[in-house]
Amino acid sequence: MRRRNTYIVAAVAVGITAAYALLLLAPQLRRLSTMRSSITALEEQLASGAVDVAGLSQVEANLQRTSALLADHATRIPPEARVGSFVEEMSSIAGRLGLRDQNIVPKPPLQFGTVATLPIQISFVADSAVTHAFLRELESLPRVVQITSVAMERTESVGESRKRGRFELSTEMSVQIFYEVSDTGTNV
Repeated sequence: MRRRNTYIVAAVAVGITAAYALLLLAPQLRRLSTMRSSITALEEQLASGAVDVAGLSQVEANLQRTSALLADHATRIPPEARVGSFVEEMSSIAGRLGLRDQNIVPKPPLQFGTVATLPIQISFVADSAVTHAFLRELESLPRVVQITSVAMERTESVGESRKRGRFELSTEMSVQIFYEVSDTGTNV
């Protein structure tokens, strides 16, 4: 009975995560599709010579604007997982902020249509101010990062935190990064 309840809770959690991912990413994907079709239409007009020379500057401006939006989308939801660069960014932030006992562990990816998520477990020890700064840095990354869970527990302070009378937190969190999936696989 207990095992069945565990399966039910797990299924509900996966369902909620999938629904959230679809609700979060659906507008972005529709916008991307619209931009791609707009670029295709502009390229067809240019190729067929249907655009007169006077309107060419406006077409060029629209193409540059659309290309910039696509580049922004590719930064926020890249065409591959880029796990290495994400882990490097996290390690850089952790080193700069002075996190201790940090551990970053990617989990198997989950795919939802043309978008996949890569769950990542992050754990570290730091005082409350540094923990808060890390969460702010994580939220300010240009890439879409969803924090799915955070668990903090007070631990014994060491070093400078002990001198200042601050307590430290042992933090374990789960995040998801998003990326587009090609027709051939999961692009991890």
